[in-house]
Amino acid sequence: MNESSILRTSIAALLLLGLVNCQNRPSSLNNKALEVKSNNETISENKYTYVVSGLDEEGNKVHGAINLEGNNGLGILTQNDGKHTEIVIESIQATKTILATNEEGFKYRLKIISKVK
Repeated sequence: MNESSILRTSIAALLLLGLVNCQNRPSSLNNKALEVKSNNETISENKYTYVVSGLDEEGNKVHGAINLEGNNGLGILTQNDGKHTEIVIESIQATKTILATNEEGFKYRLKIISKVK
């Protein structure tokens, strides 16, 4: 799979994530990453979208796209079998390795391939 097809797949996955998350449904995702700002605080404009690739906890390759605001974020990864999984960014390490978890508790270790916006 070349970079342009990964980018197209990742952007399509992000659009799908946006449509899925617009529905009013409960989620078991990590609440730490989903906290809502209150008291009329200004929310940061530092939102970025990245194409990422990496490994799941079993060593299988994954790729996808993430939206980051500061050190928090959400994304969608595509596994080798073509299945998509939603992830929550847990941390960004000093080595620029991104640690993420899906709603089933599986862990992912990711690297940024490119910045989309």
